[in-house]
Amino acid sequence: MDSSASPSSSESSHSSPERQEFHLHTEPISDDMSGELITDTEVETDVAMDKGGRKMSRQKEEIEEIRNEASTLTMAKLSKKLEVWVKGSFKDPQLLQNLALLELVDVPYGPLPVETINLQNTHQKWASIRAFVAAYLFYYFLDDYMVGVRNPDIEYSLMTMESEIFNQCPGHVADNWHSATSMAIQSLTKGYLEDAGIKCMTGIEQLVSCASSNPGLREKKLRELIQSCVDFKRRLERQPARYKFSQSFSGDKFISRTMQTVTGQEGEGAVVEFCLWPGLWKGDVLLYPETVWSKMDEASEASVEPEPRNRKSQHLPRCWTQ
Repeated sequence: MDSSASPSSSESSHSSPERQEFHLHTEPISDDMSGELITDTEVETDVAMDKGGRKMSRQKEEIEEIRNEASTLTMAKLSKKLEVWVKGSFKDPQLLQNLALLELVDVPYGPLPVETINLQNTHQKWASIRAFVAAYLFYYFLDDYMVGVRNPDIEYSLMTMESEIFNQCPGHVADNWHSATSMAIQSLTKGYLEDAGIKCMTGIEQLVSCASSNPGLREKKLRELIQSCVDFKRRLERQPARYKFSQSFSGDKFISRTMQTVTGQEGEGAVVEFCLWPGLWKGDVLLYPETVWSKMDEASEASVEPEPRNRKSQHLPRCWTQ
């Protein structure tokens, strides 16, 4: 047993250094095939991940572009819908003469400058009515943090929560919070929205002495417009980005980069007479400019250019401006 084992032991003792020497020589060789395969696999994985990342990035950009285009198109449609409603409801030139005689009350954001209306200019009268209605829509529905949130304390709490979630949580958490919160508020504010709609329509009905259309049809079309505004606002609330509407006021300097005028009066000395439809912002990016009726006013040449604003802009958390 011992003698038969010794040659084996001897053979083993002679072959071990040889195998060790072989391994010592092969480990540092850079062109070893197994090492090359590992390197190629890692490179291919990195390339694939890079391509996948770029593809996802492009897809996100495309989705955002589609959303932007859809939002812009909806803004244009709503603006046109309001214009059609005004022209269809106030067609009689004789009845429109009553506009300058009205004592309008509870007008959101201040009185409408009806004293500046040229009684011979039907288009200017329509513009003033359009601005009057747009102010109500903006005040009751579009300017809210979320539709139906009117209590300043609740609004501030929600905005603070959003800011904290935006700063401390992954993006998808903030996105889901937007949607969930908007849906929860919708379920809690049905009564308020009905009341707000009635107040809005009651305010607009101050123009009834100027109207020439069928009252029932006029009211039906106005309700449809209000509902369209509410639906659009809620869709924006449930998207990842933060959207806000802006509205200028009578006497504000005309700003070509944030406004579009229907009169062609722009440049130095141009001011806003009526805001016909608000602008829409996505963070700091303007998606749709305000539609205004502008005029030339020499006294405005020395005025300071105001920033686009909405009623609550001074309270916006940091995440709203990014």
